[in-house]
Amino acid sequence: MKVCIERKENCKTGKGFFLQRLIPALERQGVTIVGRDVHADIDLQVGKYHYPVNAEKSIIRLGPAHVDTKQDYRKLNKIKWRSVKHADGIVYQSKFSKKVCHKFIGEPKCPEAIIFNGADPAFYRDLQPISTEFEHNFFASTRRWVPQKRIKAIIKAFKKACIPNSCLRIAGEILDYEDRKFSADNII
Repeated sequence: MKVCIERKENCKTGKGFFLQRLIPALERQGVTIVGRDVHADIDLQVGKYHYPVNAEKSIIRLGPAHVDTKQDYRKLNKIKWRSVKHADGIVYQSKFSKKVCHKFIGEPKCPEAIIFNGADPAFYRDLQPISTEFEHNFFASTRRWVPQKRIKAIIKAFKKACIPNSCLRIAGEILDYEDRKFSADNII
């Protein structure tokens, strides 16, 4: 079986990691991964159609729908809906993603499945727990803070909770959130 997946080297996003783990897993099953110039049995594209399908069946992999009211989320979701309408199957990155897509994009009339981004277990084998002076540690992480991640709301809620001996640790690019109004001794 031939599956068309456009490889993106050095992609450091959830969808990139997903594809980097999916491709070798499919190859171990005897699947041949091809580029878009080769006619395939299945074409897998991420988010929306980026190029014309050259395969018997087409699958779209979706993350969450656009929900930020500061963006033209209806227009952005309409682009995804056009892809969903023409897809032969949908793969969601999580149960949350499926729920939000159904609400903001629409329910497809084709088969759906959830395949979590997952993580490489080898990464966690030799990790040691962090040493911290706080009794309660809360973590938030992402590759970069987009509006859906609600960093301001997370920080505000953490401060409002006022949990004694607690710390909020934020991992990832936080762009303009390094502002002093978000800083505190227990927000790292």
